[in-house]
Amino acid sequence: MSTTTTLTSNLVKSYLPSETLIARGKTFNMNETTQTGTYQITNSAETPVIGLPKGAYGYGNFTVFGGQNFMVQLYYPHRLTGGYAYYERMVYTTAGVTTLGDWYGFAGVKID
Repeated sequence: MSTTTTLTSNLVKSYLPSETLIARGKTFNMNETTQTGTYQITNSAETPVIGLPKGAYGYGNFTVFGGQNFMVQLYYPHRLTGGYAYYERMVYTTAGVTTLGDWYGFAGVKID
């Protein structure tokens, strides 16, 4: 027998900080964006985005979530490039020093 769970605000908040779902506008430096939220990425010759994953399409959604000492950054480009549907990296802060992890690309598999 299966059970059904109703997705409520309290249930979501128990797994994600509420700020994760806040739209924060555009960011042009992914390396320095550590405030929890969702951002727009619009890379162009006039306003290049710093920290964009190598080879990734320059327009998409960027989400940051986590705590003060550890966070995850996710980038979802609007177009599949290089075979990757999205990118992820970890960011650590220890004794006031922030270390950016490497970007990892995750391939999308079409589901019929």
